[in-house]
Amino acid sequence: MSVGEHTVKVAIADISGNTVYTEYVINVVDTTAPMIQGQTIYYIWTDESGKVALPTLQINELSSFTSNVIATKAGEALTLTDGKVAATVGDTIKLTYTATDAYQNVSSKEIELKVLEKGTLIDSIDEKATEILNATGAVE
Repeated sequence: MSVGEHTVKVAIADISGNTVYTEYVINVVDTTAPMIQGQTIYYIWTDESGKVALPTLQINELSSFTSNVIATKAGEALTLTDGKVAATVGDTIKLTYTATDAYQNVSSKEIELKVLEKGTLIDSIDEKATEILNATGAVE
C-alpha cells in the first residue's frame, strides 16, 4: 500500500446469504530513513589546483529526497566549490552526508578523506581502505 489513508471494506456472509459489512481505515506511514551507502575512509589525491573531489555516495530511497554534505578539517568548516574542497597532503577531511526524504525521515553518514601524495598506493587491508580516488568524482 502507498503512504496515506486507505479504506478497506470487509464483507462476511453466512451460509444463508446474510452479509455484514464493516470498514477499516488503515493509515500507512513512512518511518524509514534513506540509506546512505559508501565507505567510511577514502584515500585521495589532490588535483592540479590543490583540491580534492568529494566522493558521490549512493542514497537508496523510494520517495523523493534532498541531500547535502558538510566538510570540516580540524573542526573548521570548509568551503565546497563544484563538489571540491582545498586540501594538502596529510590532511584528514571529515564529511557528513545527510539525506531527508519526502516524509522528513533523516539519515546521515560520516566519512573521512585522507589526502595522500599523488601516486601513493594503499594496501586495502590497512585501516579498511578499499579505494584510491583520484579526484575525478563529484557530488551531484
